[in-house]
Amino acid sequence: MIDELGYVPLSQTGAELLFPGVQPVLRAWLDRLTRHVHMLEMNGVSYWLEQKNTARAANLPDSPPEE
Repeated sequence: MIDELGYVPLSQTGAELLFPGVQPVLRAWLDRLTRHVHMLEMNGVSYWLEQKNTARAANLPDSPPEE
């Protein structure tokens, strides 16, 4: 059911009611997911950002066209 949210258009009222309810659930899920992790700070250039900038410089699309 939740995977169909992208296909079914939401009214303004529906979105205002849905997303405040989703945010606490998402925040709790992320809290539990990251509870026992070690954060590593990576210094350097992002591979994905570099690819995006290269594609932009060559006038290529940033991502493959959607089907």
